[in-house]
Amino acid sequence: PTDAAAVVAAKVITLTPKEVFDPPELYSIHQGVVQGIHSFGAFVRLAGFSRDALVHVTQLKVAEAGERVETTDIVQQGDVIYVKVIDIAWMKRKFFLSRKFVNQEDGTDLDAGQATLIQEKTKAADQRVARAEQMMQQIEIGDTGA
Repeated sequence: PTDAAAVVAAKVITLTPKEVFDPPELYSIHQGVVQGIHSFGAFVRLAGFSRDALVHVTQLKVAEAGERVETTDIVQQGDVIYVKVIDIAWMKRKFFLSRKFVNQEDGTDLDAGQATLIQEKTKAADQRVARAEQMMQQIEIGDTGA
């Protein structure tokens, strides 16, 4: 093996259980306890996992058009809520949750086929592309906004 392969193999062998990243299954539903509240969302701890995961403020509830959602209007520290695993960032060793896709009374998945989630992710990606294209146009004409 190459030197790089040997280093990777040695790192894999020397991982301690604390360093192993074993997230819940993608799209699985769990109960969790709100550990922290921030303007950008809430951190939730799932039973059986040592790492808190973020429920972004946009994933706390289905917002009406133009409605501004505040984290503290939806959840408080210590609340037990149902959440769905909507993304896993393997390289960052993080996973992300949504509350809005789960019935809070019984834990039923409200987006079982992920159609709404996929729609939201596609819209967000399209918006990022549009912003990047706009920035490129500004650079090309020398208008950086400064």
